Amino acid sequence: MPDFIYLASQSPRRSQLLEQLGVCHELLLPNVDGDEAEDAEAIEAALAGEAPTAYVERVTGLKLDAAVARRARRGLPDAPILCSDT
Repeated sequence: MPDFIYLASQSPRRSQLLEQLGVCHELLLPNVDGDEAEDAEAIEAALAGEAPTAYVERVTGLKLDAAVARRARRGLPDAPILCSDT
């Protein structure tokens, strides 16, 4: 088991909370130099008539899928990936 997790979030607050809890983490963000471009904003587009709970579940799943692909594409070691949406 790795001694860190990936945080797939640009939220400084989420990173700060993990630090306060003593959780070692590395950011796994889209659109870094040398990687393929991702349209991170498109993932968050709401669907017509979509309930808030359904939106959060769908978007969080899409963010996780993108983060897993990003980790693999970059050849990074396996570790848990934390994704969320509010």
